Amino acid sequence: MNKLNFTRIAFLSLIFTILLSAAYLRNFTDRTVAYSGPVRIFKIYDGSNSVRFTANIALFKHFTEETDDLFFGIDDYEDYLFKNFEIEVHNSFLNFLSKGGVIFFITYFSLLSYAFRNKFNWYNYEYLISYFFFSLFLMSCFESYFLIIFYYILDFENKTHEKKATPLNFNYNYS
Repeated sequence: MNKLNFTRIAFLSLIFTILLSAAYLRNFTDRTVAYSGPVRIFKIYDGSNSVRFTANIALFKHFTEETDDLFFGIDDYEDYLFKNFEIEVHNSFLNFLSKGGVIFFITYFSLLSYAFRNKFNWYNYEYLISYFFFSLFLMSCFESYFLIIFYYILDFENKTHEKKATPLNFNYNYS
């Protein structure tokens, strides 16, 4: 994989979310344990995590049963939440997919891939990994100001790297 691609990373993150949710729910059966305070950040075995992973799998099952919702998004998303868990899916990809459907998801992420085409490279992979990891557990990362800030961070990092092109900081290209 010479070229990093926004759509490819999004698709792999979506698959990782489903696999992680299924593994979590398979291995942690008691969902009543709840922590509070700062210790909650460092505990994986928590009731709130269990609810979030359950919501991920429930949405995936809903999409397998209701293919119209998969392609076009859930019409009354608030009603869906009320009937199921009363908690929104805490994954940016699944959240976006549930509201817009596959058709809008592919169109939107293709446009994002085009917008980010020169921003994804191996010099800023630490930003990419952290942002996509962040998006696995929090919602609205790709439809809010977070995305704009992320874009400018990548742009700044690319410009910083271009200035450090050679050890002596000359503008000479050796290729």
